[in-house]
Amino acid sequence: MAILIRSLTPPKKNSYIYATEEDDPLYVKDADGEILRWDFFGGNFKGILQKIPYLKELGVNGIYLNPIFEASSNHRYDTADYFAIDPVLGTQEDFETLVNTLHENDMRLILDGVFSHVGQNSRYFNVNGNYGKDKGAYNDRYSPYYSWFTFYDYPDDYASWWGIKDLPEVNKEDPGFQAFIYGNTNSVLSKWNQLGVDGWRLDVADELSDEFIKGIRKNLENFPEKVLLGEVWEDASNKISYHHRREYILGDHLQGVMNYPLRNSVIDLLNENKTPEDVAKSLMVLYENYPADIFFNNLNNIGTHDTERILSELGNHLQKLDLAFAMMFIFPGVPCIYYGDEAGLTGGKDPENRKFFPWNTINQDIYDDCQKWISFRKKNALLTKGDVCFFYGPQLFGILRYSEDNYVALLINPGNYPTTVNGNLTFIADDTAMIKEVHQRFSDRTLKENSYLLITSEQKKKSIEKYRAITKK
Repeated sequence: MAILIRSLTPPKKNSYIYATEEDDPLYVKDADGEILRWDFFGGNFKGILQKIPYLKELGVNGIYLNPIFEASSNHRYDTADYFAIDPVLGTQEDFETLVNTLHENDMRLILDGVFSHVGQNSRYFNVNGNYGKDKGAYNDRYSPYYSWFTFYDYPDDYASWWGIKDLPEVNKEDPGFQAFIYGNTNSVLSKWNQLGVDGWRLDVADELSDEFIKGIRKNLENFPEKVLLGEVWEDASNKISYHHRREYILGDHLQGVMNYPLRNSVIDLLNENKTPEDVAKSLMVLYENYPADIFFNNLNNIGTHDTERILSELGNHLQKLDLAFAMMFIFPGVPCIYYGDEAGLTGGKDPENRKFFPWNTINQDIYDDCQKWISFRKKNALLTKGDVCFFYGPQLFGILRYSEDNYVALLINPGNYPTTVNGNLTFIADDTAMIKEVHQRFSDRTLKENSYLLITSEQKKKSIEKYRAITKK
């Protein structure tokens, strides 16, 4: 979760900072649609430090940052130097202070690893000569980085990520590049791991071979308690990428992926694009396909820097947003809030989803709803480790988290009309005594439009204890 704080950090060349924090993001483009000027909002490490109290009050215990390394663009997915902090964010000393302070506050930090491509003006490619007129693969066939890239007609025709010339594609099979990224000594991973980062999220994992990902995982095993997550948009257990069936989650590779299928299911359910039955069955298939440890490590999201804002996706409907939070925090895995979703930010795709954080106009109702679900999850260990099954009715969708003796059950009415449970819930699980009890407790209950019911075994235990106390009197 990245918090954007306006600061006096000097902007880069060919960039601008907005006049006010109420301005909407805008890229200045040429006639061909190429970005001429990058916008920088002023967020930096010191700003995040200032807002640690806010994050703790909300209930956040980990931060995943988009790329922090030196780059030309505002999004920094065009890495210029893997060993240098982007100056607009601060210094390496600032970064180390942030890591240490987060740890002192029982919070963790995950970095974004962009290893599929670099920027054309990077130290490694260096089209504009920023790192020396005769340096980099573009200017020197004898550059130590030359073998990293594929040139069709040197130097201007080369392989690039999705054909974007600004992003020269790196040959991940090159031994020199592999050692550079994940070698045991003097590598990119070793440097930042030694500074205390707690894990990595791999950008466009599809573009990285299984062996490359395995090499990264092996490097992380040299350090205690490092996590490796991947950007995979589909079911990671059944993914074929570039004609190869991927092993993302089937061995010594990723420990979890970004759970975009969950986000899609949340939106489909709440916008009534799919029936509760279809959503329940598709999520159960996902659960059955994943190894248990992976499923419970997935980074669950309902919005990221690559998607439209969740509130906009739900038609600015606050009750539906509360239901979206409920699903994410009850679902197995690690819930992740995209900065500002808890404050009511709206917007479409990049750059509309990168607005200033609305510090002076936080929607308190949305914030309270989000904080409510974070608190509920933290108070119920079952939501971290408990098993799961899904259930549904004609207009209703449910998630049951359970262990041998305890349960938490969420029942949602995503529709715009009230509906009553008339013994018509179907559980995708064996018909146990626990499921019969949950079914019975929901029976004859009416859910208002866009609302939920939440029951726990603890509620029933307290009710029984209260009844026993009364009868004793």
